[in-house]
Amino acid sequence: MTNLSAKNISFYIDKNKIINDVNLDINAGELVCLVGPNGAGKSSLMKLLLGLIKPSSGMIMLNGQSMKHYPRKEKAIEISYLPQVRTVDWSVSVYDVIKLGRYPHNQNLNYLNKTDKDAIDKAISLCGLENFIYRKIDTLSGGEISLVHCARAFASEAPFLFADEIVASLDPFHEIKIMNILRDYIKTKNSALIIMHNLNLATHFADRIIWMKDGSILADGNPKNNLNPELVKDTFGVQCTVNELEISVIKD
Repeated sequence: MTNLSAKNISFYIDKNKIINDVNLDINAGELVCLVGPNGAGKSSLMKLLLGLIKPSSGMIMLNGQSMKHYPRKEKAIEISYLPQVRTVDWSVSVYDVIKLGRYPHNQNLNYLNKTDKDAIDKAISLCGLENFIYRKIDTLSGGEISLVHCARAFASEAPFLFADEIVASLDPFHEIKIMNILRDYIKTKNSALIIMHNLNLATHFADRIIWMKDGSILADGNPKNNLNPELVKDTFGVQCTVNELEISVIKD
């Protein structure tokens, strides 16, 4: 069973501490949302967990092996990553974008085997893109493009999906659709770590929410157990009310 853990990791840029002594585990079958104000260190923490940047101290383990010794190809098979900026700067078909998810398994995407094709077809079906595969990516709306990139990530069949602001700037329909798709994705014992700013989406869909501020984790747990107005104020500096899992900000 795939497991990712961080043990006492800190990260400095010059003398500025960006991540402060973070400990966490992400296990199979979890949808984990990472929330916090701008500049809290969320994207930096994600990049550390991905092995894109190296911690100044501490250790990151993937399947019991240090991330710094994990072969790049094997890591790409284990983890799929959707960065905050997901542009495609050329006019290609939706199918060609989605099949890029198979690259860790097959470096010659002009010759797809049955396993590749089955994985791509499954991802297309999961995201409801059957009628889009011949469309050019630059003709789609923002929500449709986000679905295509989700399908690309799913086509990789990686146990872990990391996504930075996967539903940012989308309309409510596409926000909810993508979060429901992510819920379906993890039902097969996959895991997802998602950076989000929409707290109400996070509280309704996440198995766990990690609350960050100033490079530190303030709280980590199921929102049904630890969501309260004090935590929201400590994290974001705003007054709110909490009714079950619904957060309402109180205007000054």
